[in-house]
Amino acid sequence: MLDSNIYRAIEKILYHYFDIKHEIKAKEEEIMNCQKYGFKIDLGNAGYYSDPTATMAIKLCSKELEIMRKWIQVIDAAKEKFKGTGKGRLLEMRYFEELATDYICQKLFIERRTFYHWRDDIVVYIASLAVKYELYDPEKERIKIPAFLNTKSLKKCGTNKAIKS
Repeated sequence: MLDSNIYRAIEKILYHYFDIKHEIKAKEEEIMNCQKYGFKIDLGNAGYYSDPTATMAIKLCSKELEIMRKWIQVIDAAKEKFKGTGKGRLLEMRYFEELATDYICQKLFIERRTFYHWRDDIVVYIASLAVKYELYDPEKERIKIPAFLNTKSLKKCGTNKAIKS
């Protein structure tokens, strides 16, 4: 079984799936639209040679963007694996729609025990994909999380939204 901190980190990433996608898009647009400073090469007395395209390429390949893109790939792969199954619906309802546990159990016609078993299966599968994408090192129990999720809490993970009848 996963360490509880790793488990919670993966759930945090799942809850912030759309925030990560939005952050990637915002950073890419910022890089593409910002051409103030380019990669400069000192040519001595002749001045500088600037290459804004090279600067843009370097920024688009940043480690932070790479980590976010990999997490999106991992979650998309998990969504594809569980697509059309109860686990796939649970993934959508729990982490993307953030619905309450009892409501999900009622809609999927499952017991709470099954809910938690399926949730564990989803998180463990995502952890195994994270190892493949070098986002999680099980030996050192280290996981790479997008920096913006560490620096600010966008919303509490696992909030159970009120269900309107």
